[in-house]
Amino acid sequence: MIIVNNRLLSLLGTLLLLAGCATPEIPNWDHRVGNYTYNQAVQDLGVPQHSTPQKDGSIMAEWITQRGTPGTIGVSQGNTSSTPAFWNSPLPDTFHATADQHLQLTFGSDHKLKSWVRFER
Repeated sequence: MIIVNNRLLSLLGTLLLLAGCATPEIPNWDHRVGNYTYNQAVQDLGVPQHSTPQKDGSIMAEWITQRGTPGTIGVSQGNTSSTPAFWNSPLPDTFHATADQHLQLTFGSDHKLKSWVRFER
C-alpha cells in the first residue's frame, strides 16, 4: 500500500494545472524573411483577413492568429447571511476582455516575406 503525502499530492496537482495553462510557443518570423512566400503563408495560415496590394507590387496581408474574449461582468453573490454557502465560489465572477492577436506580413514584389509584425486590436 502506497501512502501519498498531502503536500506532495497538492504540489503535483498544481504542476499539472500550470502545465495545462502553458501557452503555445509563438514562432519567430525573422528566419523566414527573404525566403517565405505569400503562397506558403496562405497555405500555412489560410486566407488572410485583409490583403492589400501596394503600388510597388508588394502585398500587405493580415491574419488573426488568436481571437480575443469579450469578458464578462458577473453578479456577485456577496457574503451576507441570507446567501446559501454553496453559492459562494472561490472562482472569479468577472473576466476581463482580451484583444484579438494579429499577424501582419509584408511581401515584396517578388512575393517573398519582407517584414512582419505582431499586434493586438
